[in-house]
Amino acid sequence: MTGEVTRAEVGAPVTAYHRGGLWALANLRGTPLAEVELPAPAVFDSDDPAVTPDRPKPGRVRLAPQQALLPAAR
Repeated sequence: MTGEVTRAEVGAPVTAYHRGGLWALANLRGTPLAEVELPAPAVFDSDDPAVTPDRPKPGRVRLAPQQALLPAAR
């Protein structure tokens, strides 16, 4: 994977970074249920072990306090 890590705006209070097609999104501020549109299907969810590369989570999601997602474009 090449390129620099870039901070992205996806909607307050979610913190987001990406490098190519890999993203990291987290609700670090503790705001309850921060809602965002995922830039790509999530292949990891810190609060849902059922989310995997084979069973990604697409679309609009709500992040609980301290929840993190890793969306990845295929």
